[in-house]
Amino acid sequence: MIVVCPRCNTRYQVDPRALGADGRMVRCAQCSHTWHQSPPPGTFPLPAEPEAPPPSVLPPHPAPEHVAAEAPAAEGERGEERIQLPAVPRRRRGSSWVTIGWIVLLLLVAGGAAAGVWWRDDIVRRWPAANLIYGKVGLGVPQVHDVLQLVANPRFDEAADRLIIEGTVTNISTSAQRVPRIKVELTDDRQQLVETWTFSVSAERLLPGATVSFTTTKPRNPAAKNMAVDFAGPND
Repeated sequence: MIVVCPRCNTRYQVDPRALGADGRMVRCAQCSHTWHQSPPPGTFPLPAEPEAPPPSVLPPHPAPEHVAAEAPAAEGERGEERIQLPAVPRRRRGSSWVTIGWIVLLLLVAGGAAAGVWWRDDIVRRWPAANLIYGKVGLGVPQVHDVLQLVANPRFDEAADRLIIEGTVTNISTSAQRVPRIKVELTDDRQQLVETWTFSVSAERLLPGATVSFTTTKPRNPAAKNMAVDFAGPND
């Protein structure tokens, strides 16, 4: 049976047989309140009324005098009869909302992690420093020079007075790769930038082992003394 403390409403699981036929004093383990607890009706069935003996065997002496019922002991005198049983754990209010909150948080974290993996190429392209974070968990994005090989051959066309840059891009990886734009920088003898431009090589992904050629030309700049040709960055 369930017993509820009348003061703090703490619930207890109690075996009715522990209360006895007349009930007994119990004490709340939560607030120490004591009260008399009776068992539920029908817990202890009344004994059957004994049959009267035959007249021949009735005792010859008169019936004993009436004995007064013993007065119930005061609450303080029956302290040794108090019982204290483990309380039934009450469900905390709001615990279901806390659980739902944790589930939602885990789903958001998992979704963010999945999105970070799915779009990691674009993330690293726009924020190269993010590749260090991906590398720590084994998801680093290969850098362009790890998958593509660039070879450039510049020359001057004296007749046209133009700079001509020819070259090739080869996919040295085992998967198809996007070919980024190529950037050309011209500097003077003091390494000061005098001219720069970028151009596209191919709009299609380059298959493993495949090579694509490119050519770019510019009018000759007399101030240019040095040249650098490389893949363009995300901000170029």
